[in-house]
Amino acid sequence: MKKNIIQFSSLIFIALVLILFMSGQNPAQDKKGDEKIQPLIDRIEALEKKVKEQDTKISELNSELDKIKNSNPMFAIPNLPDLKNLPKGSKPFQFNGQTYYMVPVNVKSDVK
Repeated sequence: MKKNIIQFSSLIFIALVLILFMSGQNPAQDKKGDEKIQPLIDRIEALEKKVKEQDTKISELNSELDKIKNSNPMFAIPNLPDLKNLPKGSKPFQFNGQTYYMVPVNVKSDVK
């Protein structure tokens, strides 16, 4: 019985020593880890700087595009037709995403 207790306690002691040894970090390992991490941190900072530059370029280009849209009649929004005053017999169809109304020639219309 005494022999079993000594064996069991020595086994627990060895297990605790192994756990403490494996969990402890070596200072040399920390330096190697820092040497591997620092280039990644530098790269992240460079990418964040590049993203900020790209965001400012995008906002500048959007403001220039807004100026062009406001000054160029080509980008004007087309007027929507008054659906109540369409000629009789007109039929809607779409072309390039825009709705147009086809009016048959042989039907008399009320619009003059």
